[in-house]
Amino acid sequence: MKMERDGMMTKQTKKMFAKVGGTTVAATLLTAGLATPTYAAEADQSQEAMDLYLDAQQNTNDIRWEQMLKYSETSIELQDRLLREAYKSNSSFSMGFDAEGDAVQPFLPQVQMAKNVLSKLEFETKSKIDPSTNEAYGDVDVNLNNFNIASAYMYQNEEKTALKVPSLYRKYFSFQNDKYGELIERLDGMSGMPAQETPGAPAMDTTGMMTSFPNIVKANETNFTFNELKTMGQDYLNVITDELEGAEFSLEEGVDYDGETYDKVSVQIDEEKAQEMIKALLEELKSDETFWNAVMQQMEMQGMPSDMNSEEMIMADLERAIENVDKLSLPEGISIEAYIQDNVVEHEMITMDLKAEGSEEAVTVDMIGSFNKEGEDYEASGEISFGQAGQEEGFTLSYTEDGTSQTDGLAVDNEFRFVVDAVEDANDLTVGLNVQSEYTETTSNSTFDVVLEGDMFEGQPIPEIGGYVNTTLTKGSEDEYSQDTDLGLDLNFDNTQMGSVMASVDFNMEQDVTFTDDLEFPEVVEGDNAVNLNEVSDEELQKIGQDIQKNMKRYSNLFMQIFGETLFAPKK
Repeated sequence: MKMERDGMMTKQTKKMFAKVGGTTVAATLLTAGLATPTYAAEADQSQEAMDLYLDAQQNTNDIRWEQMLKYSETSIELQDRLLREAYKSNSSFSMGFDAEGDAVQPFLPQVQMAKNVLSKLEFETKSKIDPSTNEAYGDVDVNLNNFNIASAYMYQNEEKTALKVPSLYRKYFSFQNDKYGELIERLDGMSGMPAQETPGAPAMDTTGMMTSFPNIVKANETNFTFNELKTMGQDYLNVITDELEGAEFSLEEGVDYDGETYDKVSVQIDEEKAQEMIKALLEELKSDETFWNAVMQQMEMQGMPSDMNSEEMIMADLERAIENVDKLSLPEGISIEAYIQDNVVEHEMITMDLKAEGSEEAVTVDMIGSFNKEGEDYEASGEISFGQAGQEEGFTLSYTEDGTSQTDGLAVDNEFRFVVDAVEDANDLTVGLNVQSEYTETTSNSTFDVVLEGDMFEGQPIPEIGGYVNTTLTKGSEDEYSQDTDLGLDLNFDNTQMGSVMASVDFNMEQDVTFTDDLEFPEVVEGDNAVNLNEVSDEELQKIGQDIQKNMKRYSNLFMQIFGETLFAPKK
């Protein structure tokens, strides 16, 4: 809001002084018999063009955000609350499999076995998360043909993590999170398999760089909520807006483009100003505490050595990058053309050439975007291409999006493409994804197919890959949500030598989430219902290992009995 007020004050102040200055200078020049005040008029026109462009950009962004929210508000709300609030959830997961075709016939018994087992396999999970105490709990039951074949339990707080698999051992195994590396090093030593070292390489942590075990709740908190991402994006947009002050703006009214009439705003940012803009963005990144707090927590949780996750070192690298921006040459600066109608940027082109210090070759970067909205229907597209100046080779990232309103929702067709043009060596490549979706306030149903084209694939059998993702999300009360997700993956493959294969895998997950502070966690007490792996002796560890082996043998016999009954159960 302050930015908007400051922008309004800048606009009004500059216009006021332009008018006052224009009147005074005009009187002086007329008295002297000279020309009219062209400089003040040009400054005013440049400010008007800049205001028009920035206002239209902000309005266009707001429209796109509103489109996203209309059919995803409940989903975004749920994801944000899962990152920041205490909750408990129950989930079930099942899957199915099918395959047919000429190439499958020799393996038909194995395929039937897989289909039979997977159709009767189900996972049930429960979880609890409490950010106020950094406690987490989870359990999973694996059921086959309505028999429980395995269970596992996990509990964690800031100090320790505990795991229990009752079929293997009756107690939890616990360890201190900050001594995880020591535990792994000790277990590796007992196994007689010391970590391998590369001759000439610097000494590395034998734990594989993971010296402490991450806390699940803290790891969850390093993810950004929707509003946090939006705020961060707006902060960087504000930096660009500030840096555009002083760029060369011009306005042409009533310009014809693509069969429509627009106000065309042209922006020319010279090399020095462009370098200043890049520096300002890097400075904003350097001072972005929210971003760096998340990065540092992630690196710490991954157990990276202190000489690698030092914030001071990263900041020093950023400072060097800022100092080296002057070595990046933009000989033509940055050119922008925007076509505006009804305060919406419907078409925009951004072009720049980049050259490294001492290089004679420039890389041309072209960015093209479009957006058109009529009622609830809209079309949008974006493209960014990179190529050597004056050459045809390069690569392009692009997308298109067409939205059509329906009685109770919105239908959206998306196309995503990554294209490599390699004229000389004939290795053209196109990889893409086509997605067709239908959205309502509670459902999202999408089908997709993968695109693989180009000279690189010529003469090779290319599989047809597609699938679907269907989700239903309902909010039962202020703190209760239910989500049902179906995911399918289809593969069609036709090979003249091997024959045809048509395979599909289907997954279903049902989840109920309740947000509440009334959570009970199990008591994990070392010496009672838990074994502290950090403190137990080598002899005790060996005895525990022997007990686990006995239980595994007993368990495997029971499992094979259940597995056999499942395989040969009569069809219903």
